[in-house]
Amino acid sequence: IIEDHEDEDSGNIYISGGNIMINCPGVAAKGIKSEGDIYLSDECVINVTTTGNGRWDEEDLETSAACGLSADGNITISGGNITLVATGSGGKGLKCDGDTSLAVSSVNRTVTINGGDITFDVGGDGSRFIRCAGDVVVNGGSISGVLKANSFFDYDKDDDSYSCIIKADRN
Repeated sequence: IIEDHEDEDSGNIYISGGNIMINCPGVAAKGIKSEGDIYLSDECVINVTTTGNGRWDEEDLETSAACGLSADGNITISGGNITLVATGSGGKGLKCDGDTSLAVSSVNRTVTINGGDITFDVGGDGSRFIRCAGDVVVNGGSISGVLKANSFFDYDKDDDSYSCIIKADRN
């Protein structure tokens, strides 16, 4: 976690404790959404349930879907007990993809998991535990869950109608 939190206008979210329970129904619902980075650590307990199918976003020219944790920047999880449920077509447990109107090579996003217990429950065509326009790095922690869909792991596949555990555009 960053020691200096003098970034009030960054759009970053820092959660290092407490008990957060979110039930967010609706088309393309987001449980926790950041325009910057998301940092989860220590003894935080987070339970997010999002429901609803995806929808076409005319402005961004892409499909927007329900997601538990969504960051335009990076996501770093260093501790805590996190449960992410996303149902409906295209549902994501967590996602960091920044401005997808840019070429993928110019979007450098990372999901880093250093610790914590993370449980996913996602379902529907095109659903994923983790979606990252960049790298997914797992250094520790526990990841488990249920994927109620039609496939498991794929790397950098252009067809978003399939479902998988992790989709990373890089590593």
